Amino acid sequence: MEIIDGRPSFWRERVGAYVDTIQQLPAKVGVATDKVADLELAADISEKFNKWNPETPSDEYALKTSVASYVYYSERTIDGLCRAALNQWQEGEFVSFCLVGRLIFEYGASIHYLLKQMRCAAPDWAAARTKLTPFFLGSRRGHWLEALNIEQPSSVNILTQIKHWVDENPEAEDDYAFLSESCHPNFIQHYYLHRAGSGGDVVFSMLAQLPLDQALHRFVSIIDKAAHSIGQNLLEISTLSKLPPYSASTAS
Repeated sequence: MEIIDGRPSFWRERVGAYVDTIQQLPAKVGVATDKVADLELAADISEKFNKWNPETPSDEYALKTSVASYVYYSERTIDGLCRAALNQWQEGEFVSFCLVGRLIFEYGASIHYLLKQMRCAAPDWAAARTKLTPFFLGSRRGHWLEALNIEQPSSVNILTQIKHWVDENPEAEDDYAFLSESCHPNFIQHYYLHRAGSGGDVVFSMLAQLPLDQALHRFVSIIDKAAHSIGQNLLEISTLSKLPPYSASTAS
């Protein structure tokens, strides 16, 4: 164990114990990178090609182009979050790691929610498109589009998305509660996480070390599981969302 100013550096030991796992987060999310990029490229080319087409695209076509853009930019964002999580972990900033990790977890729930809707989208693409509109464009208060005088639908609450995730991740609700509690500015966060990190470097009693070590192990396990889920679910979404040939809407 490294000694700094005559005291053992516990945080460096803990960082080293999990750094290999956290370094793998971008790769686990990125298993679908090429397929997601191809999906977005096809949607982008098709949108430009059909820009002046007077016919409104079919519901299937319109929905899949929305999915393509959503998963493309989501995957890029999640990759950045995973890299930020690694940076915070290596610096011993455990609170920041938890905050970034909770965002990764929320993306895991959102990607799974989208996948569930896409699995049952056919053949009623119009209904699927209507159901997913709040997911893509929803807002709690409508701030994003108010400058355009566009009324936004209510968003799909993240807790609703997490409830849907339970069929794949049975511990999702409890894990999210654990992550959220760990991100709140409370005694546990400030005492255990701040003081155990690089900013504290304190010598803990064995009684204090046990819950800290259990918590850090759980943080890493939850986020690692979420990253794996995101990558695998993005692969399936990419398969389900391949664009059909351009066709006009049959709606009157």
